[in-house]
Amino acid sequence: MINPQELAISNHLEVKAALKRSKSPDSLVALQKRLNEHIADEFVATLKEYKEEVGDEAIKFPCYQKCSWCCHLRVTAYPHEAVAIIYYLNTKLDHLLQKAILERLRINADQITEMSRSAHLLTNVECAFLVNGECAVYPVRPIMCAKYHSMNASECEYSFNHPEDDGEGKPEMSELTLIGDATIAGIEQGLNESKIEAERHELNTLSYHLISDPKAPCVRMVVASNFY
Repeated sequence: MINPQELAISNHLEVKAALKRSKSPDSLVALQKRLNEHIADEFVATLKEYKEEVGDEAIKFPCYQKCSWCCHLRVTAYPHEAVAIIYYLNTKLDHLLQKAILERLRINADQITEMSRSAHLLTNVECAFLVNGECAVYPVRPIMCAKYHSMNASECEYSFNHPEDDGEGKPEMSELTLIGDATIAGIEQGLNESKIEAERHELNTLSYHLISDPKAPCVRMVVASNFY
């Protein structure tokens, strides 16, 4: 099984080295893609090893294409992730789709700003980046999305249909949860040592804030001047 401490160190060093080379939006997009690919690879390898250990080939992720129950939950992201997401949006998606997503970001941000954190946790708000059941910015999605997993899709569906019932949470695989936590720990250490904000904010409001005020302090700490 994966060693969480080694994984945290690996992510810490990768984030620190990448940010030392460049903080341009292109570089942030590339970094986010690599981190998401790393955690996906670790998940697949760990699940394969677990199957071999317990001798149960039936064990698998219940997630499937266009499964989007979790895309209505409250998601947090780091400022540098929002920069990567918006840059990806502006450079990889067609103009009409960009406009539609930006309008949804505005609507979501207005709605969420009026909510308390606890109220949002109990309310389904469809992610502005969800298009026809799929994430429009999937390669650069926040690491909180990439590390999210469930071992029972019916529990996710129940949670979606009953957001007011927080229950016991989604059924997770402890080994995968350790991978996610180690990934987060490594990223935050790399951000802190690079003197970049390591506090996460609600995704919709953070992204809209970036668009409406790209020279905000939390953004200026992240990106090179050529972003503006």
